[in-house]
Amino acid sequence: MNEEKPINPAALEALTKDLDALKIAREGNKRERHAPSQGAARAAVDFISALAVCSLIGYGVDYWLGTMPLGLLVGLLGGAGVGAKLMLRDMKRDA
Repeated sequence: MNEEKPINPAALEALTKDLDALKIAREGNKRERHAPSQGAARAAVDFISALAVCSLIGYGVDYWLGTMPLGLLVGLLGGAGVGAKLMLRDMKRDA
């Protein structure tokens, strides 16, 4: 009642090649996935480090020129801008 169909070696070989090509294509499309918390931690570290570095540069300029609050405030604002730019770059790359 249940008749088996003869196996066509050429069709089987073609199917195997197609499956291998599909596997290679899928592996090529896979990107390294990170947990969302890793991206958020990196963004926070980038923001805080940019804020700290720019603030220290502003404080150094204040100390050197004698204009105490002005350089520190400019450094804080510049650090916030640079940190925001770094965070946006990281979010764009992870998306």
